[in-house]
Amino acid sequence: GSASVEVLLYGAHVLSWTVHNKQILFLSDKAIFESGKAIRGGIPIIWPQFGPGPLPQHGFARVKTWQLGKTNTNGEISIDLHLSHDEDTLKLWPHKFNVTLTIRLGEKSLYQELTVNNQDNQTFEFTALFHTYFTVDDIKTTKISGLNNVTYMDKVDG
Repeated sequence: GSASVEVLLYGAHVLSWTVHNKQILFLSDKAIFESGKAIRGGIPIIWPQFGPGPLPQHGFARVKTWQLGKTNTNGEISIDLHLSHDEDTLKLWPHKFNVTLTIRLGEKSLYQELTVNNQDNQTFEFTALFHTYFTVDDIKTTKISGLNNVTYMDKVDG
């Protein structure tokens, strides 16, 4: 096809996404591929905490090895990746969970869905996001639209 995606089990990390041989995602030349380290670039999964807090920065999902689940290469290309609580996560965060990331590759699209299943008898709160690094031709001429009346912080401007 005209599109491709490369996904790591480590962190359920989308490392590369190309459409018509054009790389859509940025991957830093300084990216570290080492257990326990986050990869700078692509699409890291931030869960169960965004930013600083009681857990490691951006949670632990991006530095855990996920399990490969259902795959489909007939027609629509898709995979499911799974992360469940274990001894290490329970030490950091005392909640039992199953998380599934579904990734579907279209001709010109990449779809991701994160489903969190609480395996505990008590409720828990979490934050989740896809921390996408896009490739841009020239950052000085890059514009983002559609944020009218939306609160946001530009970390470059402060």
